[in-house]
Amino acid sequence: MSRMNHHRGVAGRLLRSCLLLVFWWCVGHPGIAAAQYQLEVTFDDGDDYEETPELNNLETGATVTARLGGTARRSGLTEGRYGRAADFPGAAGHVEVSGWTPAAEFVLHVWVAARDVSAGEVIAQGGRWRLFFDAGELRVAFFHADGGTTVSATSLPWPSGGGFHHLTVGATGLTGRPTITVTLDFADTLTVAAERDLDAWDQTLRLGSGLDGLLDEVILANRAAATLDADQDRFNRDPAHCPADTVCVEEVMTLVPRTFVRQVPVRWKSVYDPTTCTALAPCPLLFAIQGGGACNNDYAMPTDVLPMVRAGFVVVTIDPYCEGEGETYVPETEVSQFVAVKDRVFGAGPVADRVTGPDYHATGCSHGAEAVLVWAMREPDHPRRTFARSGGVSGFCARVAGELCMYLGGTEHLPVDVESDEARLRHQDTDMVGWVTAQTVSTREMARSWGVNLEGPRCPSGGLPGCQEEGLWGMTYGSRRFATRWEAEEDPLAPSGYFVEDVGADCRHCAPAGSVAFECGLCLLRHGRAGMEAACPDCLTYDDATIRRGEPGDLCPLESSWYVDPLADAGQDADVDVLHDLQGDLGSDADAQPPGKSDGCACRAGASFPGNTPPAGLALLFLLLVFRAIYIPGTNRRT
Repeated sequence: MSRMNHHRGVAGRLLRSCLLLVFWWCVGHPGIAAAQYQLEVTFDDGDDYEETPELNNLETGATVTARLGGTARRSGLTEGRYGRAADFPGAAGHVEVSGWTPAAEFVLHVWVAARDVSAGEVIAQGGRWRLFFDAGELRVAFFHADGGTTVSATSLPWPSGGGFHHLTVGATGLTGRPTITVTLDFADTLTVAAERDLDAWDQTLRLGSGLDGLLDEVILANRAAATLDADQDRFNRDPAHCPADTVCVEEVMTLVPRTFVRQVPVRWKSVYDPTTCTALAPCPLLFAIQGGGACNNDYAMPTDVLPMVRAGFVVVTIDPYCEGEGETYVPETEVSQFVAVKDRVFGAGPVADRVTGPDYHATGCSHGAEAVLVWAMREPDHPRRTFARSGGVSGFCARVAGELCMYLGGTEHLPVDVESDEARLRHQDTDMVGWVTAQTVSTREMARSWGVNLEGPRCPSGGLPGCQEEGLWGMTYGSRRFATRWEAEEDPLAPSGYFVEDVGADCRHCAPAGSVAFECGLCLLRHGRAGMEAACPDCLTYDDATIRRGEPGDLCPLESSWYVDPLADAGQDADVDVLHDLQGDLGSDADAQPPGKSDGCACRAGASFPGNTPPAGLALLFLLLVFRAIYIPGTNRRT
């Protein structure tokens, strides 16, 4: 391993040199990242039959609001498709969405139960078009700029027998002459195109106007799919939809999660290969938690689930329920739901005879990775093995490290008061580095991957800013700290952790299926850290020029009276002054880096430079930095 350590030591110095260059370039050329509007409303943030209008469970970073209007109310807990729904008794209520900015494309997912199918709207965009019931049929009407109205000649018959049915409403050309496509229960489709210019539009949407019935699980996105693609949408919304050659079972239960005051629904889908996992030969249980900065994470992507199933797991993917507005992080709430689902799966559930126990494992992506880390590190009944892909749980330290990349001058200039009780409590609630002890590393196994783009300050494709995990979320910084602490605590003769950085030129986030990080993390889940020696030895000797972990032991730059760095005695890289020297090479006016500035940072998302090219002489400067990184000796350590 000495050759790998030497290479990593050189790569670490080269990495820091490159990161400073990138940082300097970013600070001089700031940009603006585009936002994506999305609305998710489940109607469970109130008690049965409550008429309070404001809906707080809007999982969006945009200034969108949704309110119950007219006589609309929340239904009873058992009356919605999942928990409570929006109920419009007497056809005199609606849900009003304001602040929505139309785009050329959008998609709406909604469950509808109609008591009367003779009339009533599902959705209407003010002044332009509506989807409505007409004598038991679903039709589309367009409102034209000349004052005329066109009602579609074709329609979709609504199923008899009552109950909830799913509608997917997609639109293209929404800001011009749109084409509306309506899919009923994931099968029957109606497509209608506007033939003339439509009337002026505003930012108001209404759902359920004049409808005697219920709506539930409203999801609207300003793009063609609510998630990454239509197949994932189908996997999330259709209880029976499965990856190829697998069996799926969706279940729902209600409970009061930690920190909640009322019962809410939690749904999960179990996926397995019926030829591999049988009652006579059960499989280990693996929980897979999706990413997303908000609580409605939905199910894990089928492209991730299928390789896990093929590896011999019964995969349980959970859509944990959360209340809140905007990007939320409530680990106790989510983990309490995971534990409840685990108990139900091992109990008398439909897949209980196909899973082994009592050990079980968990993997998560992004926000899901943070959740499973909390589950693994803080719960007494924790997963035996955990694979966290791009998890940012490292307390306030990682956030500060990331923000210092753009806010110079130390923590006193950050847009947060690091001395506040809020900062202290949030750090206390999320700092997994501080939870790593000799006891934790001896009782559970951990695989952790994280990704950065080291190809430059912008991605070669996609228009996204480079190095975004390092600078925006602090995920790389936090992951390196976690790995440093874990490796310091574990027995070097019997290691229990596997850590790998996943570098890609496309700014990919979360190790995708087929990547080295994904396959090696899956190997640990299947065979354990000791079993990797025989099952996947290449993972333990992986040394590729494009995948470098750099230096993981940076001390936290959090300047706060209450903070004690858990890495202070874990062993650090002594070669930490290279950036001070390099700032002089770059002609900086400062003699040293700004107070509190961490060299574990790079670009912050938002620093993108379309159409720009480096100035003359930058390539020569880069070569100088490479030469300096390679030929200035530094201290190497095991990583």
